[in-house]
Amino acid sequence: MEVAKGYSLSQFCDKIIDIFMNEKPKTKEWRKFLVFREEWKKYRESFYSHCQRRADWESDPIMKEKLISLRRKVKKIDDEMEIHSELLKELQDSPTDINAIVANRRKEFTDEFFKFLTLISETHDSLEDRDAVARLAARCLAAVSAYDRTLENVETLDSAQAKFDNILNSPSLDVACEKIASLAKAKELDSSLILLINSAWASAKESTTMKNEFLKVTPCNNPSFAWVGN
Repeated sequence: MEVAKGYSLSQFCDKIIDIFMNEKPKTKEWRKFLVFREEWKKYRESFYSHCQRRADWESDPIMKEKLISLRRKVKKIDDEMEIHSELLKELQDSPTDINAIVANRRKEFTDEFFKFLTLISETHDSLEDRDAVARLAARCLAAVSAYDRTLENVETLDSAQAKFDNILNSPSLDVACEKIASLAKAKELDSSLILLINSAWASAKESTTMKNEFLKVTPCNNPSFAWVGN
């Protein structure tokens, strides 16, 4: 994206405005221009200023609104792509730290980021360079998937622990049994909660002090809990 010979900067900006408004009005086409970050950075402030000046001078209210809207939309996409570009640079600078980067910046690994990587890949003429971007994208997807699975497991365990703590904090054995029965009826006795109950059962069996009390709580005279302690 260079200013053509014989064009002033204002004429160049007018040409970009015409392209974005008329020749390629879809935002996905704009991204193909803005993906050339280093080139775009040379002209973007001039482009935004020129859009604003033209809007200020424009007497036609419809065209004025189009120019204002174009500036706003391009700026929004530009800002998004700048974040994508910064994230890509961090990944390329620290290829062995992808898992840590995902953990720190998970919200930025969006569908739009991976579309950005596809655009970056398409700018390369070399198959080797394209393959490098594809491999990086695949590693990022794997790291994101692993991170999300870990987070889901943690959230599941936290939920189970909260339910278990609620049972243990019951004012009486009858109330504890009612809570367990209610969870069973609502089908909320998930595997994580069962694991906690079984772990507590195992620990209680080894404790002379706790064994009798825990034996009273776990079966709760309810056939739904016949598995507890088996």
